[in-house]
Amino acid sequence: IYAVLTTIRAWNHALTVPVYIAFSLATGSALLGAVAAPFGRFQTFQALLTAVLLIVAALLKYAYWRSVDAMPARHTIEDATGLGRIGAVRQWEMPHTAENFVQKEMGYAVARKHARKLRLQVLILLAASAVASLLAMFLPLVAIVSAVTALLAAAVERWLFFAEARHVATLYYGEKAV
Repeated sequence: IYAVLTTIRAWNHALTVPVYIAFSLATGSALLGAVAAPFGRFQTFQALLTAVLLIVAALLKYAYWRSVDAMPARHTIEDATGLGRIGAVRQWEMPHTAENFVQKEMGYAVARKHARKLRLQVLILLAASAVASLLAMFLPLVAIVSAVTALLAAAVERWLFFAEARHVATLYYGEKAV
């Protein structure tokens, strides 16, 4: 559903769905390994598949971030107000005197401030999970470490996906373009 929301350009992206699928396959595979290992059902193929899926997820997410960062802003205050046909629009006054839900949830500046560090953390966690998955071929219980790190990577990545998004509604609160 996120890929069809044109009001958030980072979500309305060709890699949104492939990244979702890659993360679901990678984390699901890691979890399957973590469940199979304690019961003596862990398989070498499973470890290799998990490592490959984790690497694919990391590469797709990296490509997504590079693409989104390079995308020009496509919405302006003229688009948001529908007044672009009569010329340039500027904000006269803020719509509210206090911060509201839209500003807190759709204009999340903290995530953008720390995005590079958090993105790197996601990639490191995915790499660590892939390495742990490969180590699980020799010590099956390490598959649990692989699953935990994969889930941590997915949690940070999902939080960033939402927190970094710039919604067109922020144009009403001073953003120049999104």
